[in-house]
Amino acid sequence: MTAVVVFLLAVATIFQYLMGVTGVPLLLGEILRPLESAQWLFLLGVALITMVFGMVLEGLPAAVVLIPVVFPIATRIGINPIHFDIVQTAAVGIGLFLPPMGVGLLMALKFAEVSVGEHARGYWPYVLALLIGLMLIICLPELSLMIPRSAGFVR
Repeated sequence: MTAVVVFLLAVATIFQYLMGVTGVPLLLGEILRPLESAQWLFLLGVALITMVFGMVLEGLPAAVVLIPVVFPIATRIGINPIHFDIVQTAAVGIGLFLPPMGVGLLMALKFAEVSVGEHARGYWPYVLALLIGLMLIICLPELSLMIPRSAGFVR
């Protein structure tokens, strides 16, 4: 069981390297450029791309590939950095557990000794709830900034 987990992490590392070498981050910047007209639309695009990356990479490799490309755009169009990071973290967390390639999902199923088919019926309501929560955070930035603002980290 441990060998499967280590193998998945090794494949994710190789995938991260190949994406960097082939210029995928630059392509992502071009894909997101038309979405700069509205902050929520840009964040939605970033969240979708991040979930796809989260399906095939671990959280840290996905962040290493995506954040240098999308963070400068986000700050340029006026998105609060804390809000952006919360959306990014939530999206990669959801992506880790999305089938068919979610690394977190595959690891959890392997440890539980359950197949994807056995797991799927009870799984989708929770995924839907997570996606609704992500949409609320994207559309209502105050939800993610309320606690940092009350602690004095955001003006």
